[in-house]
Amino acid sequence: MLKIGILEGDDIGLEVVPEAVKVMKAAAAKTGLQVEWIPLPLGRKAHETHGHTMPDVTVEALKSVDGWLQGPIGHNAYPRHDPPWINPPLRKRFELFGAQGRGHCLSARSNRRHAVVERRVRGQRRIPSQ
Repeated sequence: MLKIGILEGDDIGLEVVPEAVKVMKAAAAKTGLQVEWIPLPLGRKAHETHGHTMPDVTVEALKSVDGWLQGPIGHNAYPRHDPPWINPPLRKRFELFGAQGRGHCLSARSNRRHAVVERRVRGQRRIPSQ
């Protein structure tokens, strides 16, 4: 059984993450995949319930899951210079430094066998080797 953490985040994440979970649940049910869905606090809601935007309970739980779905964080609206109001550094904490950019489809006339995926890592454009 897979364990998947669900972190709604802030702003539009409160709308899109539950819809994404519905799609994931339907796909898992169709294929017979058993998944344990674990809601975890992150962002503004986490601060309201745990006093920090990235509480220890979330970090510890993420260490034991197989993966997680995370919505966007509204850190620009957080109060400045208040330590518990931080942009939760989950990517740094779990050494997930690559951010996936948008994919590019190639035409059927292309002589390449694989689609090129643009990756942005710290402002640099990188294209993976084929």
